[in-house]
Amino acid sequence: MLLPDAATAAFGRTDYGYHLQTLPYVGFLKSMSAKLGADIREAQAVTVERDASTGHIAALRVDGSLRVEGQLFVDATGDDAILIGQSLGVACEHWREYFCVDRVLSARAPVFTSTPPFAEIRIGPAGWTALHPNRVTTGILHAYSSHRLSDAAALESAMAATGAKLVDVSCHRVDPYIRSRVWEGNCIAVGGAACVLDPIHDIELHVLQLGLVHLLSLFPVSGQFAAERAEYNRLIRSHYERVRDFQCAFYALLPDLGEVWQQMRPQAMPLALEHKIATFRARAVIAPLEDETFFPDSWQALFTGLGLVPETWTPAVDRIAPQRLQEQFRRMLEFIKGKVLEQPTHNGYLDDLCRSPAC
Repeated sequence: MLLPDAATAAFGRTDYGYHLQTLPYVGFLKSMSAKLGADIREAQAVTVERDASTGHIAALRVDGSLRVEGQLFVDATGDDAILIGQSLGVACEHWREYFCVDRVLSARAPVFTSTPPFAEIRIGPAGWTALHPNRVTTGILHAYSSHRLSDAAALESAMAATGAKLVDVSCHRVDPYIRSRVWEGNCIAVGGAACVLDPIHDIELHVLQLGLVHLLSLFPVSGQFAAERAEYNRLIRSHYERVRDFQCAFYALLPDLGEVWQQMRPQAMPLALEHKIATFRARAVIAPLEDETFFPDSWQALFTGLGLVPETWTPAVDRIAPQRLQEQFRRMLEFIKGKVLEQPTHNGYLDDLCRSPAC
């Protein structure tokens, strides 16, 4: 666990990922929303009333009795898309040709003896298994193709990959798509109502965050918001496509792991991803595209980790004397070694954190 200080800040960026239990996290957000003044209502059924002249949403009817009017509505109902899909009829553009996985098994496994600081992806004969450790349990996600594995066989494969007995097992279908328009009329879709991506890299919350951040930046100031709507639709599509490209690269570049994985390669590859791969292969450069989610370091780690080796390098590198490069790398390695020896273990850090007054 690398703790930031002045020296590490001068050396480079320290990033963190968090493994949180879903239900307690949702409960925390709900309680915070209530404290901030949100009006929270539990509902079993929601129907939509539309304005006859504009086609916009005029009100929601909650459980057949409560009527909630509004000028702007946010559809956060997941892939049910109750407002933008079922009511407004905005179609989906499917991305199945880019992804072979169509089912996901979710489960829990026992905790690790020592909590790892990172999630892990283990590649199996017919799919991949992600392990998300925390101090209470280990979240398991097993992705596979229903054309090659039944749910029962997928459970056996997931247990073989984790080496543990799994509990609370559930399976569901995943069908990647983007809504053709994520802002239609006076309704904005966020999260799964706007876009469903492949389960690799676990970025559902990130997709939701992208939608909310851009909604805040383009939040309408009047009832005439056609310009904001058009820009939001353009921006969100571009961001989601860049995330899709990053995920697609995992499947397109995965080394030859047998006949099954050869058959599971994407049927197509986005043109922007083809360009990015070709540029990196040619000279170790990550081609910068607008609306990128992942930093060049992440792309480099993905490409090199999957065996993509550049054929040459940027010529400017040859202007630096080899001895100077060696000295610089030696200083970097010594700095990293010293900092690593200073750090607490992950478990030790978590123990101290849980004993702190803030916790």
